[in-house]
Amino acid sequence: MIPLVVGKCIEAMDMRGLEVEGIYRRSGMAAESRKLVEAFNNDHPPDLTDPGIYQDVCSITSVLKQYLRSLPEPLIPSSLYDNFMSAIDLPSHEAQLYKFRKLVDRMPEAHFQTMKALMEHLNRVTQNSSINLMNAKNLSVVFGPTLMRNPDPSQEMVDVTYQNLAIEFLILHTDELFADRITTTNVQDSQAIDDNDEASDDGTEISSFGEEPVADSPTLERSSPFGRSTVVDAS
Repeated sequence: MIPLVVGKCIEAMDMRGLEVEGIYRRSGMAAESRKLVEAFNNDHPPDLTDPGIYQDVCSITSVLKQYLRSLPEPLIPSSLYDNFMSAIDLPSHEAQLYKFRKLVDRMPEAHFQTMKALMEHLNRVTQNSSINLMNAKNLSVVFGPTLMRNPDPSQEMVDVTYQNLAIEFLILHTDELFADRITTTNVQDSQAIDDNDEASDDGTEISSFGEEPVADSPTLERSSPFGRSTVVDAS
């Protein structure tokens, strides 16, 4: 399950925005962005696919970026932050791919499903980069600090290059990293995970970012902003 606002924005951008020059780099109209946020907050999800209602596609991307920035726990969990930063610094592409796959598999279910949907969408954006001028590197500059945050805010500027490289790697290798997820049990039992990796993964699922795990509720919910407990099926 992924948040409704994320699903709605991705759906609209897939239909309307893949060939828009500078998509995600350009800011949308402030008034229209506020109108969209208000609609989600009032539990009246807007039809973002209708250009007659919402003409500025960059307002949609602004809302999506604002939502992701507003999450108290980043999409890449803080508990895995150092692991991802170390993985991007590995000496070979094969080692990076192997390590990233293991780390992606260790993300909580709600984080994983939302990240998967977003990365698949951004990968589609890059497939039109000859038109929209937004390749994986350009997109990583936009999304790096949004999806990854150092638990120590004083280190954010120091880490920004590696954050961007990590997100660029995820966009470029979406198919390999997010296909056929290994179950948590298999990941924990596998000797493939380095003993030095330190991440919170007790096999439970979460109902929302930054909150205690809730059994049998593998969804990501946000109370404010952007609506109450609004989710869509990731399948």
